[in-house]
Amino acid sequence: MKAKIIVAMLLLLSLATNVMGQEGKYNLGRGYRAFVEIEEMGNFGIINLSTTHGYQFNPHIFVGAGVNCMTMIGESLWAYSANVRFDATSKGKLNPFFDLKTYFQKDIFFNLHPTVGCRFNHFNVKAGYWFDKDLAGFFTVGIGFDFGGRKKKIGRAHV
Repeated sequence: MKAKIIVAMLLLLSLATNVMGQEGKYNLGRGYRAFVEIEEMGNFGIINLSTTHGYQFNPHIFVGAGVNCMTMIGESLWAYSANVRFDATSKGKLNPFFDLKTYFQKDIFFNLHPTVGCRFNHFNVKAGYWFDKDLAGFFTVGIGFDFGGRKKKIGRAHV
């Protein structure tokens, strides 16, 4: 399993070096940015639906907070989250990223959830690991959509 993680990280790193020079309308800038995501958590049948809203400080760093609903058959658990995200590059259509979330719920629920993934235009694909203080950790896979945080193109004035 560790070999698969290392191979995935090397592939993402190679993608990052490949897209560094690309220019386009997908460049990240400063301002409001948000995510809507769905993840499957291990083989436990847990689905995590989340939304995160925050601020893109520069082309690489995002900080935000959100709300999550973790659902299983017959049960659901709501939690708040804090999120930090590092985009390896802000240019081009294909952008690797590293994401770290932590979840809180009534002082009894706390964990760390680092993920790595890639953003294609506005769509995100990611894989991660869920570290929980009460449970054994498990792998996650997810997809999402992000909006905001794009640079506005300034056109040249025609005289």
